[in-house]
Amino acid sequence: MVKTTFLRRKITLEFYMSHKKKLLGSCINTIHMPSAKSSNNPNRLPIGQNIRKWRDLKGIKQELLATDLGITKSALSNIENNKTGISLRRIEDIASCLGIETISLFCDPLDLLLLAKEKS
Repeated sequence: MVKTTFLRRKITLEFYMSHKKKLLGSCINTIHMPSAKSSNNPNRLPIGQNIRKWRDLKGIKQELLATDLGITKSALSNIENNKTGISLRRIEDIASCLGIETISLFCDPLDLLLLAKEKS
């Protein structure tokens, strides 16, 4: 089971990396806006879920990413659970630590993969 999950994650990541320019061009169509129930602030994007998905896809533990960012694991957990706001600078730092472009954090990696499959 562990080998299968690792292999699936590796193939998915390789697929994304080989198609990222085409996928990111379509990113604007896949940005997740908050529902009325999920946030009191309609201008707030809940990108925490996307941060978690990218981190999981890259196989990076929450503690390691938090250390690289210079924040606590608890603070990163609050970001990923959309319990706290996040600055653009922090978003850029997270993207850098994950080795992806900043715009990628506004896209659900799974949606990008589905979009790529539909286009091919």
